[in-house]
Amino acid sequence: MSKLIKIFGGTFVFATIIILTSCDSSPKVQNCKFVEIEDPVGELKLNGTDSEDGKVEMRCGDKILDVARRQFRSRFKIDPKKYKNNLQALEAQVTCIRDEHTRGQEILCNKPGDTDNMVILNFTYDE
Repeated sequence: MSKLIKIFGGTFVFATIIILTSCDSSPKVQNCKFVEIEDPVGELKLNGTDSEDGKVEMRCGDKILDVARRQFRSRFKIDPKKYKNNLQALEAQVTCIRDEHTRGQEILCNKPGDTDNMVILNFTYDE
């Protein structure tokens, strides 16, 4: 009987550790860095031509993300195209973070020093 209790007790402790580590809800916030400002690309569709606006490529942790340039223009009144050859100057204008626990494809951005006004920007994973 004591052998059975030891086996069960060991299994219970192991299972509990597995469950607790898989339910980790600690914040995993990652700073994002600007990697590249991509030029618009025209895409040929069956019903004509659809031109894309261009993207801002960012690295957040080990993920590469693309954010449409128009989101920076509409939310921050900044045209990323002007910073194509000076990404550090863009980082001085906007900072972004990504929370791994967010279910949607969103990052939070703000102007440095303006922590009260976080803006949600949608992204796609870089192809």
